[in-house]
Amino acid sequence: MNDKDLRIMSLEPHIRNGLILLHRNLGVLNDQLRYYPEAAYKDGPDCFICYGH
Repeated sequence: MNDKDLRIMSLEPHIRNGLILLHRNLGVLNDQLRYYPEAAYKDGPDCFICYGH
């Protein structure tokens, strides 16, 4: 597990408890988060995290 994976996994509790809400029009990002870690790419979720800091 690398730093990118740890950053992405840190989003899960915040999404589950409603602290982070994602608009349904963000289809690619939503799919990458929903299917993580099996998604083909994980750059979207990682970028989302970095943008917020």
